[in-house]
Amino acid sequence: MESKYRDIYKQFVQDIEQGKRKAGESIPSEREIMQKYEVSKGTVRKALALLESQNYITKRQGKEALVNEIGRFDFSVSGITSFKEVVSQQHLRASTEVIDLSVVIGDPTAIRYLGVSPAEEVYRVKRIRSIEGQKSILDIDYLLRSKVPLLSYEVVEDSLYAYLENVLHLQIAYAKKIITVCKAKKEDQFYLQLPQDSYVVNVQSFTHLKDGLLFQYTESHHIIDRFQFVDYQARRIL
Repeated sequence: MESKYRDIYKQFVQDIEQGKRKAGESIPSEREIMQKYEVSKGTVRKALALLESQNYITKRQGKEALVNEIGRFDFSVSGITSFKEVVSQQHLRASTEVIDLSVVIGDPTAIRYLGVSPAEEVYRVKRIRSIEGQKSILDIDYLLRSKVPLLSYEVVEDSLYAYLENVLHLQIAYAKKIITVCKAKKEDQFYLQLPQDSYVVNVQSFTHLKDGLLFQYTESHHIIDRFQFVDYQARRIL
């Protein structure tokens, strides 16, 4: 049943997050879970697949599933910080896979959020960000080609912001960010290996140059259970 596997998933999540199931411990076998909850093998496997996709357990081939160490990565929403800077500050092992680098015309997302005309050329960049060996973020960037005339796979695989600031000498001033939780799209499910009914945290960034020009729009789809979003503010003294 659709609701039953989610009930099993939620119970395991609660037990893990409350410390009732410790990191490194084995979870019950599929047969034991079937008997306890009086469900089919398919229902149990669905629940376990969801637990694994959300990083609560690791299923080993031909062996039991183990509880993972639960921890969320800090992701700053204050200031303009590149992915490379975020992971290096936390000493995390990370990698980037470029799945799309193309020049597009008439892209509806670029028209809507960058405000370009249907005839204007825009770079579209899609990247999968992996942290500690796990696919965790799908980044989709749109940049005005008039301001970024040339991009390469090497640049976007390494650090796009380092290239924009140090090579093109663009003066990036500020970014507006909107954070929402939404159901994972088919693209998220495919690239981040998520089940059909999962959710992601979508961080939309509207990045402006010093002269106020909006030159970049970004959507970052984060696996919901792997991050905590932090902000730092100084106290204003009146």
